[in-house]
Amino acid sequence: MLNCWEAEPLTRPTFQSLSDRIGSMLGEPVTKFYIDLNDPYLVMNKERIQGGQNDYLQMVSPPDFETLSSPNRPRPTLNTTRYDYIPKPSRPLFGSSKP
Repeated sequence: MLNCWEAEPLTRPTFQSLSDRIGSMLGEPVTKFYIDLNDPYLVMNKERIQGGQNDYLQMVSPPDFETLSSPNRPRPTLNTTRYDYIPKPSRPLFGSSKP
């Protein structure tokens, strides 16, 4: 677990590798117990999807270190400056007639 504290974030282990390591330390009965806890939610999600509701978390890619650590970084695919993507106010500020 010491490698979780690496100075370079991208050299730290992924959640999946940590999960695999901890799972192997716990043993199969304990791991199976926690996996079985998820079964009712899998059934519930399947029923919701069949009923026409979307599972929005399945539609997006999982967050990674790059996207979580740099919220104000310019997006390379957009032709913007640093704060161009911050939305404009939706109502007048301090008595101004302009939004």
